[in-house]
Amino acid sequence: MFPSLKILVVEDNPDSQQMVCELIGMMGYTPSCAADGERALQLIQAQPFDVLLTDVSLPGMSGIALARAALGHQPALRIVFCTGYDKEALGASGIPASVLRKPYDLDELRAALEA
Repeated sequence: MFPSLKILVVEDNPDSQQMVCELIGMMGYTPSCAADGERALQLIQAQPFDVLLTDVSLPGMSGIALARAALGHQPALRIVFCTGYDKEALGASGIPASVLRKPYDLDELRAALEA
């Protein structure tokens, strides 16, 4: 386990966001949450994170655009995309990332965060 991981969760569905942030906290990690890319970038500019766990479909800025911008501020940031889309579709983004296909379970979440 990596107890010191600081994880930024970006999810626009309030119930999903709360559930994922609570699970991450129960795993011993430090979660921060944002509902959209704009707020996530504000947090990324203000503090370092180890992992960006983001939904691909967000209002305004997509999760892919967010990941590109985030890597410009924190090049060592690990990216985990959460999506209902096929993993292959994200490969074309050119962003090195793990992909969690929704719905995912606790073991899959932990493995993606610790990869």
